[in-house]
Amino acid sequence: DLFKQPSPPVYNEAHVTVLLDKEAVAPNITRVLQQVADRARPQDIVVVFFSGHGEAVDGKYYFAPYDFAVRHPDALAEMKTATPNRQAEIVAQLFRDDGYGEATLLPILEKIQGNLLLVLDTCYSATLATVTTARDRAGSTCILSHSHDGTWRRVSALGWTHSRSSTPGPGARSP
Repeated sequence: DLFKQPSPPVYNEAHVTVLLDKEAVAPNITRVLQQVADRARPQDIVVVFFSGHGEAVDGKYYFAPYDFAVRHPDALAEMKTATPNRQAEIVAQLFRDDGYGEATLLPILEKIQGNLLLVLDTCYSATLATVTTARDRAGSTCILSHSHDGTWRRVSALGWTHSRSSTPGPGARSP
């Protein structure tokens, strides 16, 4: 509701799309983000907010859409009796198969003109900020990451210039 009401002089109109529960599946997320990218102008402020579960697999960020892992009942059943190491392997494979990964997300975000505020209220959200993208785009980007300790951290700003590092800073792998 905060962004739906005009707030002159910052913005005179707002276009808000909310995907909740059954609506928050990967095809819908992609469709809505693509619509935003198609509509956004260089002078616009674009806010993209994800809330849910995230994971870092192979050093890459993944978001769990609403229908995450529902196509894999055998893997979910195996999780109940698997060793911790096997559970970690299963989770990683489920995210590779069904997660909304940075390989899908970043190319769409690259197309958004203007100033982008990406808010990730998910586990391991700061993993996305360590991606090497060195973007050459108008405007700036800021990523806010919600940490497991309840705090919000600005983990990236000004054109996605961070590089992936083997020794990430605080919150970079926030569980």
